[in-house]
Formats: sequence, structure tokens, C-alpha cells
Amino acid sequence: MQFTAYDDGSVAFGMIDSESSLFFDNQEYIIKQCVPDYNANVNTIQITATHVYNETSRIWQRTVKEGTLTYSVNDVLSFYLYSNSYGFTYEVVGSFDSQQIDSLGGDSAKDGLSKIVDTWIGSVVYANGRHIIVYSKEAWEKDLGNRIDYLNNTSEIQLTYDSTDMVNQVWVIGATIESDSDDVDSNVEQYYFEPHLVTDDESVSRWGVRPGADIDDDRFTNADSMDAYAKTQMVTDPALSFDVTLNSNVKPVPGEIRRLEVRHKNFVTKIQVVAFTWYPMDPTQNTSVTLNNTSKTILDYQNSNKRNLESEMDNLKIQINQKNITGDANSMLFTWTKEEMNEYGSS
Repeated sequence: MQFTAYDDGSVAFGMIDSESSLFFDNQEYIIKQCVPDYNANVNTIQITATHVYNETSRIWQRTVKEGTLTYSVNDVLSFYLYSNSYGFTYEVVGSFDSQQIDSLGGDSAKDGLSKIVDTWIGSVVYANGRHIIVYSKEAWEKDLGNRIDYLNNTSEIQLTYDSTDMVNQVWVIGATIESDSDDVDSNVEQYYFEPHLVTDDESVSRWGVRPGADIDDDRFTNADSMDAYAKTQMVTDPALSFDVTLNSNVKPVPGEIRRLEVRHKNFVTKIQVVAFTWYPMDPTQNTSVTLNNTSKTILDYQNSNKRNLESEMDNLKIQINQKNITGDANSMLFTWTKEEMNEYGSS
């Protein structure tokens, strides 16, 4: 949260200080930066405050659970947050499988929450005040029937399409078998399963092979589990993100699924609200929303482009049916037949 406070002589203005709490929209924020400014007899303070959730960095778990152990999401939350002195509580919403984590602890509760997001792919950590909730992907998503319609309730949609970080094939190396033997061959590493390539065939069929760095993880003694984990670390589709400026000052709902329409491009898909900039004190400022990509969103985008291209080709072929295309190249007349144009259009 960022805003400028004007000195109105009130007690509230006099209480503004670093590490003070602000309460807005039923949420608590902690002031981290205060920049007083005295200009032309007008006193102001530029304030930057962060959500109280970030105070979990002050909760330190010095105990380290050595080795690779199996945990539930609730196990990790309890390990870091149980009986903390800062008033944080926690909850798990949705279904999660147990996962293995190596050497849990020796860091802050905020690090522990990041570890949850990294370990349980698709999970979302959301704080309502000092109550921390971990949602599964399915539990987090909510379709409220709202839509974003270009030239209706938004005048600008910026799309970023980036394939730079795509990975759909990796070499995986699992745990080695420890041996107590004094045999001369005992120095030769033996694996629970042979290192091998893991490939996302569907991604390769669409984008070609995009190799990535090796994944060497001694938590895994089972090849199928290793392969499943490796696929969660891949980036099998280009990143496709949308930045939208709405025509209103409405506050979006985090995690909401919205229907996005760009009608003149025949593009319709569903995307999720992942971030927004809202100006609650200035209703003249429009809300900006960032929406995520999914494989289906990318497919919808590609299908839209394909339909537009096919439409353009059909229009061109209609023109060719009406008359041959005649041009002048180097003072020489030439004519394209319908068959030649069809061949050109399909190349």
C-alpha cells in the first residue's frame, strides 16, 4: 500500500511512524517507509506499508528436521506457526497429497510458506489479516460469472507471449544406494533407478524439443515419482499474460476466473486474476489487472489466430476467383492462376 498523508493537525497524523499498523478494508498493514516532505508550508508524509502477512519473516524456526521426510501441508504450517507469539493462525483448504522435503527448518516461517508453494505445485498462500490460508488450485479458483470485454468494460488489453523459458525435456537423476561393502566396486555409484530422459510428449508435438537443465534429486527412489515431479518443473507452454486496464475503479477478487473477450479477433477464453492495482481513495483512477495463462488459454489464443488467418485467406481466394492478379515486375506482365495462389497461400 502506498499513499500520501497530509498534516491536518490530527492525532492520527502524529501517530504515523515506521512499524505502526494501518487498518484498511479489514486488513492490517505495517508501515515500512516514511518520507516526510515539507514544501511551501504543506507538510506531507509519503507512506509505504506492507501486508501484515510479511511479518511471518520474524518467526524463526531454528530446529532443522534432518533428512528427507514426508510431510502434509498442515505439518509444515504447524512446524513453523504453531504457538507463535505474533498471533498468526493457519488453515488448509482443499486436498493435497503428502510430499517429501529435505532438511525442513533453519529458516523463517515466510520461507516455510514459500516452500509449500514450491513443493505443492498450484497451491496458493493467501492471508486474511493474520490468518494464513493455503488453498489447492481447485479450491482457490472461483468463477463468479464476470467478464472482461474489450471496448465494453476495458479500453486496453496488453498481451505478452514469451517462449524464452520453455522446457519440455530434462535428464533426471534420483537417489543413490548406500553400500556398507568394502568391495572395490563400492565406489561406483548405484542408483535406485537409472538416470533417464523425461519428456512431455504433448508439448514436444506442439513446440518441438526444448531441453532443460538436469534435475538431480536424492529424495526420489522411485522412477515414476521422479518423472511426475520432473514434469511439474517443466515449462511446457509459452508464458502468456494479460495486463488489462478496466474502465472502472472496481476492486477485483483474487483468484477469480473471468471470461475474456476480444470480439474483433474472435478470441474468447477464461483467465484468472493473479494481481491488481486498485486506487480506493481515487475513484477517477481505473483498476489495472494482471491475468494468468493456462494451456487452454494459449490454445484459445492460437485457435483465434488460426481462424483469423483462415478468414483472410478465404477473402483472398474469393478475390482470386473473381479475377487473376496481374502485376508489373521489371516491366514484364505476369499472371497468377487460382491454383498457383492456393499453393502460395498454403506454403
